[in-house]
Amino acid sequence: MKRLIDESALFDKDFCQYLLQSEEEYYLSALSYLEYLSWQLDKGNTPTMVDAFLAEMNIEIVPFGQKEVKEAIKLAKSSQKNPMDLAGPATATSQGVILISNQEKEYSDIIPVESTRQFMENNK
Repeated sequence: MKRLIDESALFDKDFCQYLLQSEEEYYLSALSYLEYLSWQLDKGNTPTMVDAFLAEMNIEIVPFGQKEVKEAIKLAKSSQKNPMDLAGPATATSQGVILISNQEKEYSDIIPVESTRQFMENNK
């Protein structure tokens, strides 16, 4: 089963090591990619380096389009949260996958979510 990760998961070095050793494929929303790439560029990395790193971890960038925007608004209305903060959950819901995020406390009342630690523990 594919899973969607958000940018917070990519800041966990142990999780990245896990992904590098895994043969499973993962999704990353285009908005999470934007945030992660921006952060990496500020650190002196290039887009090519970031893309190669994500490819090594079998991470596919998935769009954040009209469907995901509508899902974010729907989730925001039911949770009283800002739709801009719900890009990851909205993308996971629209893709029909579980979200892996280190912001699980923010999202667990909205959709199924696992922290990177929970995910690695459950998938040894």
